[in-house]
Amino acid sequence: MPGNKLHKKLFIFIAVPFGYGGLAFFSVLAYLYFLVTGFQECRVRSFIYWISRYVMFFVKIFAESYAVETMPVPQGGAIITPNHSSILDILCMSQFGMRDMVFLARGWPFRVLVMGRLLRAAGGQALEEAENFSALAVKARAVFEKGLKLVIFPEGTRSPDGAVHRFRSGAFALAQECGVPIIPVAIKGLGQALPKGKYWPMVSGITLSLLAPVENADTSALQFAKYVRHLIVEKLAEGALKQ
Repeated sequence: MPGNKLHKKLFIFIAVPFGYGGLAFFSVLAYLYFLVTGFQECRVRSFIYWISRYVMFFVKIFAESYAVETMPVPQGGAIITPNHSSILDILCMSQFGMRDMVFLARGWPFRVLVMGRLLRAAGGQALEEAENFSALAVKARAVFEKGLKLVIFPEGTRSPDGAVHRFRSGAFALAQECGVPIIPVAIKGLGQALPKGKYWPMVSGITLSLLAPVENADTSALQFAKYVRHLIVEKLAEGALKQ
């Protein structure tokens, strides 16, 4: 309804400073706290989880509609592969209740002073820092041995138009090499709420869907990537909503 959307826009105008301001304030405060007490991985991951939920609280309130579809997640190592069209995609992983996640992503989040330090302290790494695939596999195995999950965005970067672009095969080759399942995540609406290059959110319907784990396929990593992309695109197309 037009009136409801107007109210949402007014709320965004009021709430966004609290969202951004709180994110900056609590992140700096946590950074200083960890400087004094030590950057223990589990505690840093817990902070990232809760600060992500703090930001997503505001996203949920100003969304036109908001739904989280989840299912039981297997214990132990796995690679989570969401589609990627917004910086909020990193934060929305907290909506599935998992705190045992480590991010492998292209370098820019790791170059941001406080964010980068916290992501690294939680066990994350910029993908380009790995010398080669073998070095990346060693890093991944160390993560899986702790019972943690890796989050890798297989598109490699945020989609500029909201469409799901080609999935690179690296995450899927890594899953096959390490013998762990892939957990696809379909993110609908965050690319409209806060698209690439924008910093002021807009009203949008949002659905976050955790799909069933996909065990290692007896095929090439490229075909594995295409199959998982198909699952995500199919999920996004449910309800005849354009993605």
